[in-house]
Amino acid sequence: MLLTLPTHSECNRSYEQDEEYFVAALTPSIMDSPTAFARVNEIMGAYRERKNEGLVRKVLTEWDWNPPEIQLKPGQVAKRFDGERVRRIVWKIVRGLHFHHSYRVLPEETPHVIDHRWPEAELPEQYSYIQSQELMGRYKEVLAYQCGIFPELGGMQYWALCFWSRLSFFVAFHGIDCTCHVCVASRISAENSQNG
Repeated sequence: MLLTLPTHSECNRSYEQDEEYFVAALTPSIMDSPTAFARVNEIMGAYRERKNEGLVRKVLTEWDWNPPEIQLKPGQVAKRFDGERVRRIVWKIVRGLHFHHSYRVLPEETPHVIDHRWPEAELPEQYSYIQSQELMGRYKEVLAYQCGIFPELGGMQYWALCFWSRLSFFVAFHGIDCTCHVCVASRISAENSQNG
């Protein structure tokens, strides 16, 4: 069983469609992963039963054989995806993993950066810090991750997530107790919006 955490059911339901999109939009582009291939078969099986027609249609429109802004090699196709929905799920997962390790809730509005890398892309230099960290995850072929907190970088946290052994996301954010002007302003803004 994958890691599950206690959540507020209404809040968790608000992510449901984005989670389904995340899997449906990203797994077809990494079909050489056995776990991703199996998931695509599940999605297409549901489609044949008319259970997720809208989702599959949306994902199919994201493939582009002749994008004007990219020069593709013969036989290649561009895969677009809704970055906001994908980033929302990656951030939810990082926040959950953060809670799992620290028992502290990382507010959704915490300033953060998410960087996506396809399997053949080079690792961004700023994420080289986490390469020496322990590789974690109950089912690493589905989700493996590394994280590091670096006091020498102002308490910066770096997380690397690898889905289906192929697709990587790198996330950086300041710790909950960070006192830099960006983090303090973000907490003040969040408190003001909660107080109306």
